[in-house]
Amino acid sequence: MQRMNTVFAQLALAGLSFLSLPTPVRAAMLLNVTGPTNTGTTLTAGQAAAVAFTLNQAVTNFTISAPLLCLGCTGSILLHANVLGSTAVIGDSLGAIPVTTSTPFFSLPSLATGTYFLVISVDSGTLGWQGTTAPTVVQNGATRLPDLFAATSQPFPAFSTFALNPGVNLNYTVTGILPTPEPGTLFLIVPLAGLMFVRQFSRSTTRPTASPNKALK
Repeated sequence: MQRMNTVFAQLALAGLSFLSLPTPVRAAMLLNVTGPTNTGTTLTAGQAAAVAFTLNQAVTNFTISAPLLCLGCTGSILLHANVLGSTAVIGDSLGAIPVTTSTPFFSLPSLATGTYFLVISVDSGTLGWQGTTAPTVVQNGATRLPDLFAATSQPFPAFSTFALNPGVNLNYTVTGILPTPEPGTLFLIVPLAGLMFVRQFSRSTTRPTASPNKALK
């Protein structure tokens, strides 16, 4: 009986120990727009295009990529927050790099909830941003917003006047690590219930009983 009590106690304590173990982080594809490459947006000198999305929760290890084709092109790639156009603020720019086909374009240690834009503008040459008429969209912690196009790009691309760019479904991928969820209540109740059972069972098996000799008197 003592051995059985020990086994029950070990199982219950193992459940509690499980709660103290660190929960592994969940790397996630937050947003992905893909499909057969049969359309897209072609940018020439003085034009810009953008994709927009909303992060529904803060993430860490953020990255963003997009498939581009560059034909002797120069220009810039910008990651911008909040709004584009005449009310955009330079301080909302999270980074800018020269046009490149190497990905990811940006890697940030963390990014808060909010609305963000990946803006690509061309100064010379021709750039193609691949798209699809039959998109497969994965949204996991981020929400896709409409694609945008600016016929005339400003020196600071976020200041450009953008219009909707329907039907092209520009391809891009956003990744990051979502917050680690807290352990469920059930995982806490089960081991605690096990400990209470062991304690009660031990009391019932060790309770003193009357001596047989005394019972005969």
